[in-house]
Amino acid sequence: MSSDSFFCHLSSKLISELIEKSKEPICYSAPGLQRIVAEAMAKAATNISPDLITVWIDFDERVMRMGYGDIDAVTILHKAGISVRHAKGLRSAFIIANGEGYAFTPTPLYLEAEPAKDIRNALRLTQDQIIEALARLSPGAKEIAVAMAQNTTEKLKISNLPEESDFVPLDKNIFEKVNHSLKEAPPVKFDVARQVRVFEPYLQYVELSLTGAAIQRQRLAIPPKIQKLGSNQTLEGRLRTTFELIEKKTTNCSLLP
Repeated sequence: MSSDSFFCHLSSKLISELIEKSKEPICYSAPGLQRIVAEAMAKAATNISPDLITVWIDFDERVMRMGYGDIDAVTILHKAGISVRHAKGLRSAFIIANGEGYAFTPTPLYLEAEPAKDIRNALRLTQDQIIEALARLSPGAKEIAVAMAQNTTEKLKISNLPEESDFVPLDKNIFEKVNHSLKEAPPVKFDVARQVRVFEPYLQYVELSLTGAAIQRQRLAIPPKIQKLGSNQTLEGRLRTTFELIEKKTTNCSLLP
């Protein structure tokens, strides 16, 4: 990222690199959290207090099914002693680390891969915006900002900034509920889902309705050359030369509109 660029490129890898080298308060707010970012935060927690790492995400299974985040990333943070707050409906995102701040567009991996280097998906925050964001979201960072203020007026301004209180800590009940849902019906692999959507424009769906119609049984003959599978005689004897498209019990099944 260029040091003087207002519009810039930001990916999970770049965010993790920014976090790893940070010796100042870290604040992350987004719909979800990717594993690589969580690992960087866990590493940073060994250099600074976990209390100085603030994480706000929308911990919802729909968010994870869209690819905004990974539930394993939250587990990594909990093991590192980093608290996570549940911000229901959160869709905007920003990262503050190592004295830098960026507002960025989070990527739903179900729809597209993370942006390439030529995509400018982030805005650089000013120092005033960084200080205000930290003060609003992190009590620990607010105390530091007040202590480092240059004068009484600035100290008073930071002290009077309201703290966000609408969001709740991510407790065990919320975590287990989402974790259970994802285990029962795991999200599709995002790279596969993106490939499947490439063919969607070539598919057509036709709605048919039949009144007073019935399906007749039909038999298809299996060509002899297909029956010769090169297996033992026992297996070949079990293969029938005809195949019934419809079972006997469904011979008179009608199609209703």
